[in-house]
Amino acid sequence: MAHVVRAARAVPCRRVVAVLGVQRDEVRAAIEAASPEERVSFCVQAEQRGTAHAVLAAEKSLRRETGTLLILNGDVPLARPGTLRALLAHHARTGAAFTS
Repeated sequence: MAHVVRAARAVPCRRVVAVLGVQRDEVRAAIEAASPEERVSFCVQAEQRGTAHAVLAAEKSLRRETGTLLILNGDVPLARPGTLRALLAHHARTGAAFTS
């Protein structure tokens, strides 16, 4: 998950919120150790019921945010900043409400 956090920060983005579930303490420690200079907010998804449910777990943390929301799975080791930038550029260029 730390790799995905670094990729998101390189896009750049205003804020990173990591949703933690299974082994949350270990995952949080790994993110903090791998990217101590990166400020990451954490929230907990007590029961793992999929990505949409994870987004709901982060809703309170994101409520006051505006702009484009980029949702990334933490277990995608090939997430690269260039790929994320291209995805965001395509999203903006097409004026889409949702891009996947």
